[in-house]
Amino acid sequence: AQLQQPPFHPKWKEFAPRATVASWTRFRAAQEWLDRNVPPTAAVSAASGAAPAPETAPRSNDALYRELKGDKAKWSTNGVKGVYLIGDAEAPRLIADATFSGHRLAREIEEANAQFPKPYKREVAVWGVAHLPGGKVELEYQS
Repeated sequence: AQLQQPPFHPKWKEFAPRATVASWTRFRAAQEWLDRNVPPTAAVSAASGAAPAPETAPRSNDALYRELKGDKAKWSTNGVKGVYLIGDAEAPRLIADATFSGHRLAREIEEANAQFPKPYKREVAVWGVAHLPGGKVELEYQS
């Protein structure tokens, strides 16, 4: 009860319960509650509209990549074979996706063109092969 009493934290003035997020659908019961309890003129900050404001939208920061790419003359003297763009420097994304981008590059660093991913290899059991204990299990890789 004490948390619901004034003075409220100043950040609550930026809260926009009616804000929308592109490609998301609000739970119907939550939308009905908002329609009944929150006036349409409730405070909405510039960054809480359907699309993020340009100053708050995530941006890639590839300054280091561009600097290293521009200094190609120094690569051979320092033993550098290539410079690659990965993670959020390539494009803003979820942290798991950004981390996987670096992991994938590390796995494929010796490829001819490591910047671009190879097709996924998937393990599939071969039909007709024994799969019970003591039987022979074979895996076949598909590209």
